[in-house]
Amino acid sequence: MTYAAQSVEMPSLEMLNNKFLSLDIADRIRKLYDYFDKEEVLVTTSFGNNSATLLQLVSQVKPDQKVHFINTGFHFPETLKYKDQLRRLLNLNLVELSPSAQIHEMTCHRRLWETHPDSCCYLNKILPLEPLKERHKVWMSGLTSFQTANRQMMQIFEPSFVAEKIIRFNPLINRTEAQIREFRQSHKLPSHPLERQGYGSVGCEPCTTCDKGRDGRWKGQSKTECGLHTNINTTEFS
Repeated sequence: MTYAAQSVEMPSLEMLNNKFLSLDIADRIRKLYDYFDKEEVLVTTSFGNNSATLLQLVSQVKPDQKVHFINTGFHFPETLKYKDQLRRLLNLNLVELSPSAQIHEMTCHRRLWETHPDSCCYLNKILPLEPLKERHKVWMSGLTSFQTANRQMMQIFEPSFVAEKIIRFNPLINRTEAQIREFRQSHKLPSHPLERQGYGSVGCEPCTTCDKGRDGRWKGQSKTECGLHTNINTTEFS
């Protein structure tokens, strides 16, 4: 029975971080369900380069856990094929989210990724997830500290943003790129097709080029995050 089911006050984030820090990544995910029911846990994935690690762990620890994928309508065909490959391989309980047809059409017509990239991310990636965040208590994602400077500051458990009630859970956050790669290899997990072509990170097609690490994301701009995991300017476009 979880803390939520018992209506017992949750430990502080500081205490949770201390409890989880010494655990390996599988045990971190396993122990999360001592505190939350699976219906309270929001799991998201982009089916990017390192997504297979988190997905394999979730599929082993809690096979019936819903996994949410935000299909922005701008993913590479290779990403969608990779999604289907991992879904079958890991037997994922996958749920797809999408922006409305009107938003997608407007984004394409105005090519927002060129003129207002933060608003493009907000409308097509962040907004579809908002209703789900309201219905869950903890959000699990596969962030790692080596990806961006912003993520280097993150802990296993993070507080919510302003006006959010959800706790953020990053079980892989302090694992190195080499450790993630070793995990994938030891579990014989397939890599993203574009990684084999030299893409260090894969996001939406209009904003991703072939380069090392995340250097190919929003290349030539100061932007380094889509906004799911950091605050961005969403008032730039009207």
